[in-house]
Amino acid sequence: MMRVAGCDDSAALNGAAADAGIDPLSAASAADGDYACAVEEAARIVGQKWTLQIVNVLMDFQACRFCELQDALGGVNPSTLTTRLKMLEEQGIIARTQVSSMPPHVVYRLTTMGDELSGVIRELTQWSHTWLCSQCASEEDQPSGAAVRSAAARMQPRPLVPLVGTATAAARWQAG
Repeated sequence: MMRVAGCDDSAALNGAAADAGIDPLSAASAADGDYACAVEEAARIVGQKWTLQIVNVLMDFQACRFCELQDALGGVNPSTLTTRLKMLEEQGIIARTQVSSMPPHVVYRLTTMGDELSGVIRELTQWSHTWLCSQCASEEDQPSGAAVRSAAARMQPRPLVPLVGTATAAARWQAG
């Protein structure tokens, strides 16, 4: 597992604090910094648009070609997909393999690190089903790419605030 510069193990920190005669409560606040550091590092990687969706699609396949990923995600810009795939490869979450068949092509698959992330995605999906998604129950039987496209289709843009109008028009807009 990759270590993040500046992030220490909180158990080691608490043990070192006790050995040095430092109050464990003050060591706990330092451990909170480690927690924040770990959350920030994870959010930096998986918080980028399309990243979780890419991993989610790869969870369903042993190996997936670029065009298959693009089709499953529906609507992702090829440049964005390329950037996210390179970033996920650099982070060790996916592996890129060049296949020398005719025609030559590239396939992507999850690494061991990516497989562990898929457990987190399953938990996040369950949380979303429970708390956020009233229509997701019928989508469980759909392939993950279809679920992503269906969710995007349900999203409606909020109308713009009227530039001219009364205070009641603005109040109606905010209530809408």
